[in-house]
Amino acid sequence: MPPDMQHLNFALWSAGANWLAWRADFDFAGPAEQLPVLVDPGRFKRFVKEYGVLRGVPSAGRENARALLLVPPLFGDALAAGAEGIDRLATDLSFDLHGKQTAFFSKLAAFAQPGRFVAYDRFARRGLARATGRPDGSYDGSYRNYSIDIDLSWRGELGKQIRSFLRGRAAPVNSGGNAFGRRVLDAYLMVKGGRWPNVA
Repeated sequence: MPPDMQHLNFALWSAGANWLAWRADFDFAGPAEQLPVLVDPGRFKRFVKEYGVLRGVPSAGRENARALLLVPPLFGDALAAGAEGIDRLATDLSFDLHGKQTAFFSKLAAFAQPGRFVAYDRFARRGLARATGRPDGSYDGSYRNYSIDIDLSWRGELGKQIRSFLRGRAAPVNSGGNAFGRRVLDAYLMVKGGRWPNVA
């Protein structure tokens, strides 16, 4: 079943607005530990609020997580290990953060390497489960399993349809490669997962 064009248009708009709002992070090419969202405490606070991560974690715990990620090689090593590295990071720091914070680490990974990582968002997980014919909740607790199906979807028919949709359209950003397209996939899955219920 081909993607809904209205949903694709909304996903394009949403992904573009998000990329422009966080462009300094998406476009950053330096070491992961120097990602602007980690270096700037005010930007980090904005990220935590806007992305709805680290809920229930006291401000001291949030600041401690930021400080840990600033020290090489913790974050860089997690990125190098791929999805398994993000799962491991979430597990290793779960005690300090009052439970696994996979969404938090995955969203930072998606800033650092948007062509490789897609955020572990509850609405996108639900949308991906529906797109792959799996029951809701299929990816709970495993960024690795989620990432495998994200990559399969991107290489498969849904990704092909999104790439075709983006060709010839004036994208709000020129990210090069597949990075922005994967961000559109993420937004499309969030639509399908009920993130914006008023989008028909």
